[in-house]
Amino acid sequence: AELVRPGDQVLDAACGLGYGSYVLAQATRCSSVLGVDGSEYAVSYAQQNFGAADDRLAFRHGWLPDDLAALPDESFDLVISFETLEHIENPTGLLAEFSRPTDQYFSQ
Repeated sequence: AELVRPGDQVLDAACGLGYGSYVLAQATRCSSVLGVDGSEYAVSYAQQNFGAADDRLAFRHGWLPDDLAALPDESFDLVISFETLEHIENPTGLLAEFSRPTDQYFSQ
């Protein structure tokens, strides 16, 4: 949360049930948090329980890293992802998606 600047757009890759996305939105002055997860159940739960509570939160079903490629460059100022790489078939591809021009912290 200390890295989130006011107005940042945050990607929570592998957001699970969305609790972390919610806490991040509540603890910061970000403009939005998009949570992406491969579990349709988790995304549905997150949207119902957290997305409805804060209009800065959105959740979508998607497989990492493939579904991140559909997001335009510079869509996010910060990417967070916890305990994810060991569950991904293509961790190198996921890191490549994280490091493409999506984050001002990396592009400076």
